[in-house]
Amino acid sequence: MKEFWFFLAVVAIIGLLVSVFVDRVVNPWQRKRSFAKCSKDFSEGKIKPRHYETTIAVDSSGVEIKGGQSSPIQPCILWREVVKVSAYKRDLFSTDLICVFLSRKNETGLEIHEEMNNWMNFLDSLPTHLPGCKPTETWLWSVMTPAFATNFIELFLRSSNSGDQEAAK
Repeated sequence: MKEFWFFLAVVAIIGLLVSVFVDRVVNPWQRKRSFAKCSKDFSEGKIKPRHYETTIAVDSSGVEIKGGQSSPIQPCILWREVVKVSAYKRDLFSTDLICVFLSRKNETGLEIHEEMNNWMNFLDSLPTHLPGCKPTETWLWSVMTPAFATNFIELFLRSSNSGDQEAAK
C-alpha cells in the first residue's frame, strides 16, 4: 500500500512539474513565435491590413487624422508640440485596442489606435520624428500581453531643455 501512495505522489509531482514547464516555457515561446510569424507575413504583404474609415497622415511637420470625422476640423498635432508619447491598451470587453497618445504640454493631445489606416507606418515613424522614442519592436509585445490589461508604457518624454529649444525655432 505504501508503494501505491509513493507512486501516486511521484506521478503528481511529475505532472505538476510538466504543467509548470508548459505554462512558463512552452506557451510563451509559442506565442512569441506566432507573433513573429504574423509580423513577418504582414511585412511581406501576405496579410493585408483592413481598410478603416480613418487614416493617419504622417509628415515631417506632424500627425493628422483624416476622414471619418463629422467635424470640418481634422485632429492634428505637430511634432514640436509633442512632449510625451504613451502606449496602452483599451479593454473593449471582447477585444483589446492598442493605442498611442501624443501629449502636448497642456496635457491635450491626439489618440491614435490600431484600427486606423497607416497604423504600422505611424509606429515606424515615431523614432524618426521624435529622437529617443522607443522603437515598436521593443514595446509592442509588452502592451499586447497579457490580454485585457491596460499595460501602460511611456515611449517618449521630451526633456525641458529640448522643449525650450524647439519652442525657440
